Amino acid sequence: MPPKHQSSENNGESGKEIEKYLKKVSRHECVIPNELTSVILQSAGVNCEDENLVKIISLGAQKFITEILAECYEFNKNKDTGKAQRKEGQSANMTLTYEDLEFILRQKGIDVSHMPYFS
Repeated sequence: MPPKHQSSENNGESGKEIEKYLKKVSRHECVIPNELTSVILQSAGVNCEDENLVKIISLGAQKFITEILAECYEFNKNKDTGKAQRKEGQSANMTLTYEDLEFILRQKGIDVSHMPYFS
C-alpha cells in the first residue's frame, strides 16, 4: 500500500507546533555560545545561517554534555562507596578523572583513547 499523505490541516498544526517550539528555543539561554557552535559547524564543513538551528544544536550539545557529566558523577559516587565511610560532617570532594570520563564515553560507543607517551 502506498503511504498516505497528510492533509493540509495536519501540516498546519505541525507548523504551529514548530513555531511554538522555535519561540521557546529563542527565549532559552544556552551555556554553549552560538558563536562557538557556528565555528565548530563551519570547521566540520556545515555552513548554517539559521540562528534557531544553531541554537537547537547548542542545546543538544549541552544536553549531551550534561548527561555525560551526570553519569560520571554517579559512577564516581558509586565507586567511592566501596571505600571507608567518611566521618559525619566531612564533605566528599569528587574529581572528574580522565579514566572515569573515558569509561562512561566508551559505554556510549565513543572511543577517546590516545597514544601513550613514550619517554
